Amino acid sequence: MLQGSDARMHQWRELFNDNDLFSGTWIKLKIIPQSELECGARVCLHGLCFAISSKNAKEIGRQLQRLPDLAARSRLMVSGICGCGNWTPQGWLKSIIGLPQPVISGPQQAH
Repeated sequence: MLQGSDARMHQWRELFNDNDLFSGTWIKLKIIPQSELECGARVCLHGLCFAISSKNAKEIGRQLQRLPDLAARSRLMVSGICGCGNWTPQGWLKSIIGLPQPVISGPQQAH
């Protein structure tokens, strides 16, 4: 991937542009340097927030940046998901994401 926001954004869009998997709007977020330990967990956290919240993605990003211990919270959240196999609402995220949107799951069976 090239350095530089516009060229890099174009490459990411081309790489992940698949209407069957993604049909949302692409936005650029400010990149904040982080350590190796927090990178993956924060990507998961941001993806989850953007997927289940109806709030503006930029505003979610700004609010997440304000949390001083975001790396630790992200790791604990991802660890919990990996341990139990399900996401459970995090009290500290409620004010940031609001009410979660329904998450699409596998085929529903008629009862």
